[in-house]
Amino acid sequence: MLAIGEKVSGMNGWGSAKLDSVGRNKMFMVLTIMRISGFGVVFTDADNMFRGDPFAQGVHLGDLIRSGKYDYIYQEELSKAPDKGHVVPGDGGNTGFFYATPRNNKKMISLFADVVAEVDRQREDAFRRYGERLGADQPIFWQVMQKLRSTGGKVGPGNFKCVQLCGNRATCDASEEDTMKYCSMDPFMHPTGWETPPEERVTYHANYAANEEKIGKLKKAGVWDAWSSKTNLCKDRGSSDATRSTNAEGTQVPATVVTDAGPASKEMEPVLRCLRQTTPNLKTLIYPTDAETHFEELRQVLSPWFDYAAKKFMADMKNPYHCGEGYCGPWIENRWIKRFLGGWENRSSQVRLADIFGPFIPIFMTYVDLWVANVFEYENMIAALRQALRPNVAYITVVQHDTGLVSSREKIIKIMKEIPNVLVLSAGGYGHVPIPLFKQPEDLLGKRFFKEMSQRSLLTSYMGSDHNAPQEMRKKMIKVVNDEAKTLGVKVHTGFGSADEWHKVAGNSKVSLCPRGYGRTAFHLFEILQLGLIPVHVYLDIPWVPYADLYSSIGFSTDVQGLPALMKQINDMDPKDLERMEEWPFRSSHFTDEGLLDQISLFMKGGSDLRCQKVPATMNG
Repeated sequence: MLAIGEKVSGMNGWGSAKLDSVGRNKMFMVLTIMRISGFGVVFTDADNMFRGDPFAQGVHLGDLIRSGKYDYIYQEELSKAPDKGHVVPGDGGNTGFFYATPRNNKKMISLFADVVAEVDRQREDAFRRYGERLGADQPIFWQVMQKLRSTGGKVGPGNFKCVQLCGNRATCDASEEDTMKYCSMDPFMHPTGWETPPEERVTYHANYAANEEKIGKLKKAGVWDAWSSKTNLCKDRGSSDATRSTNAEGTQVPATVVTDAGPASKEMEPVLRCLRQTTPNLKTLIYPTDAETHFEELRQVLSPWFDYAAKKFMADMKNPYHCGEGYCGPWIENRWIKRFLGGWENRSSQVRLADIFGPFIPIFMTYVDLWVANVFEYENMIAALRQALRPNVAYITVVQHDTGLVSSREKIIKIMKEIPNVLVLSAGGYGHVPIPLFKQPEDLLGKRFFKEMSQRSLLTSYMGSDHNAPQEMRKKMIKVVNDEAKTLGVKVHTGFGSADEWHKVAGNSKVSLCPRGYGRTAFHLFEILQLGLIPVHVYLDIPWVPYADLYSSIGFSTDVQGLPALMKQINDMDPKDLERMEEWPFRSSHFTDEGLLDQISLFMKGGSDLRCQKVPATMNG
């Protein structure tokens, strides 16, 4: 599977924001694997070396996994050999070597989701306070565990009620399903940075050292330069330096990290449920046996138009993307292509199409770029695509245009009904799955403009044009807001201004109005979310917000008629409740370009927070 998360390079020490990004990536990847596949996962840091097979009979990690008793197996954080009679407290450990599995209890997925959310929350809070995203996964993981250990039988992180450390009683009386079971590895078989490595060590984690000092510890433990790339075996250094893993026949074999079995990736039922919300009589879809060949056939069919716009734009303005709203790309369609088509083209030989795209055949096209470059060529492209599609295969594509694949062309106004097996992830407002509509990224609002909720003087504000939306909706919204402000006796602000001006106004507002534009949403909704503020999505016919299950905890939605009641509701709210809405932890994982692409990857495997809905009755309401 593709690696997802924040890209980090170079050598980075403990306490740095970059290393904290690595830790966040780690927890998110473990969560992703468990969520998508149902696999149990062994994670190991790069400085945790295997001297022998950690899964062999008689090795503590392997024996604990095979017992099937534990949801989480971890390494104690010990700088030296424990004293005789040492009692494991179960309140801390190293998150650089562990096993986590949802096979016994699917709530482990929720627990890791809560850990990632708390990491994101603390890092975003640090960025707002100090200008750096600080927050290490290890202490935060154990903070979450401590909350779970002290629930008193109430529902805690991961929806568990209790925990039970091996050899101890559970922290409360609850069902097996509500109890998270965990155990620590034997510290002598799996030591953490001891200056005198124990003879019985099978793995060695070079903790309590930084940078080059780690190499010295690994050499002392006999696990540095212990592998022969020529023979693919451990070098023969004698039993005092390196132990070899053997199979049942006594033949030396390399140690490997394994996962337990999970469900197949080509699951079609969720796809059918999604598409049948719009087309109830859609027939059963199948995953083609010639998936890779068919995908390449589609690429060949679309090749005359794939880089048509980029060539034209480069010739005209030395930029490969169209420009709009003061921004010249790359846009979400371009990023989807770069990430996923690029991932496919650079895959290893073992990777199949379904490993990346699940049950879908992907369609890659720069729809809006082509539409801007030449609308007639856009129509020709759609006609060629329609002819190449098979009626019993599930396809997926990303479209930014306000009116989806139709792109306001009367000639193809029925295209969504003609190809009901193409699932459209729509940023603009006409498709099966709402996704964020991004331009340039916005950083969290910093100290310069951000005010504490209790210090903000405006109930709400809107800084933007009063046109673009159908039926003069924005003008009506502005009038209703100003009229209701007089009734409530509160201050509001509507107008237009520079980036600094609208940032200042937004930072002084309890909530920010984000009315739809020509399409069912607007860039402004996601600018406000990226700033870390609370949006009010104002719609005309239906709301178009991504992550519908999450959005209600971070923002509001209403039509113009509902604005007076919503303004009163917000005015009556405790400022602390509004503050909690701004503390949401989903910014980097859901409302950045990379976060969205991660969510799309998860959606194709059935584990995303993106939600399917019925295609709207009209193109743009």
